[in-house]
Amino acid sequence: MNKLERDYSGDYVIISPHRKKRPIEGEKKICHFCPENEKETGKSTQELKNEKGEWLIRSVKNKYSLALENEVHEVIIETRKHKLFRDFDETEIKQCYDFYQERIKQLKEKYEYLYLFKNEGPTAGASLKHAHSQIISFPKKIIKKNETAINGDTLKDNKETQTIIPTNTKHSYEIIIKCKRENSEIANLTEEEKTEISSELKKIIGKVNYDYNILHHDHPYHAHVIFRKNVWAGIELGLHIYVKETTINELRGIFK
Repeated sequence: MNKLERDYSGDYVIISPHRKKRPIEGEKKICHFCPENEKETGKSTQELKNEKGEWLIRSVKNKYSLALENEVHEVIIETRKHKLFRDFDETEIKQCYDFYQERIKQLKEKYEYLYLFKNEGPTAGASLKHAHSQIISFPKKIIKKNETAINGDTLKDNKETQTIIPTNTKHSYEIIIKCKRENSEIANLTEEEKTEISSELKKIIGKVNYDYNILHHDHPYHAHVIFRKNVWAGIELGLHIYVKETTINELRGIFK
């Protein structure tokens, strides 16, 4: 059972020794997320199937869960093919958004706070290459209010969404794709919103070849993409002073 504690600064820490047993890319000859290895992940909690009855996307309980007691932690395996999310086309990304939406609608009936996120690449925290995201629930009382900066330099203004280079950030490469609807959340995204978000995500994650995280937040819905080029070192860890190597103008040139 995972245990929740606070560190010396007051931040929450989950003590989870079984996480050491997670499969790491390259340590075994098999990929746990490929179709022939479903026994490694267990029964699906939800599936999207093709006309042949084969799953295209499936969610499973995370065998190395970080969930606290009475909470949930699932992995969404986003393709049958052994490939990265950054290699998806817009249709495949939109299909993932459809799946996220349906799974979250189901889980919302039981859990009060759900968080959807993606880690892609080892420096972003992914242990396996095969494209996947994760959903985890927490008691709402322990969650800090999301203070993501969703204002900044507008890179692109679409009908339903905006792509923004956020200001006052810690990371050198960050982009936010947000819905204009203030009450938007993953569970109520429209078809047009999902299509625009998918199109913008495809463009953004293809601009630089760094590992990245996608953090999904609501009200308004926004996908926060953080590229993990830099490693936080002594100044960042010891003094909480962060070094950023890019300017807004440089980022505009990269992501335009």
